[in-house]
Amino acid sequence: MVVTEKDNLWLQKYQKNAKYSHKNYLAIKSTNEIPKAKLKTSLYSNYLENKSKTLLPPKSTRHRKCELANRSKYLSIFKQVEIEATFTALVKQWREENRGVSSTNQMSMHPAYQQIIGMGEVAIPLLLRELEKKSGQWFWALKSITREDPVPPECKGNTKEMTKAWLEWGRRKGYKW
Repeated sequence: MVVTEKDNLWLQKYQKNAKYSHKNYLAIKSTNEIPKAKLKTSLYSNYLENKSKTLLPPKSTRHRKCELANRSKYLSIFKQVEIEATFTALVKQWREENRGVSSTNQMSMHPAYQQIIGMGEVAIPLLLRELEKKSGQWFWALKSITREDPVPPECKGNTKEMTKAWLEWGRRKGYKW
């Protein structure tokens, strides 16, 4: 026998005035055998009479605000998933179309790479994750989006050190990837 939250709320409200306890109500509800004499005075009869009515109070402003907050939370999650899917598709396209290309300028001028830069700040954690996972030539994109360059001059050209500098920069700035 499962008692729903609505049942519990209703019971708490009306139990003081009823002749039957919560246990009796559940026993009556589970057996479905209610003597006619008891039906009029029982909690179950009150429940049957009021079952079609709304047992909960109308939604308050606070409830509406919570619903709006939940909706915006889900929308932001949906947007994040959409952003990640777009980013992944652009990275895949960029990798496939730049196989065998050695020129950094040519790779960074590719339309998919430029679209990643065009995504703006939302792409920073994704770029950092990609940099950590597969390394690659994401330094130009990071520098273009952030307008910063955490790589010291003596480390320029050393991919491992450049990667390390960008990842530490991301951690300092509070990015999570």
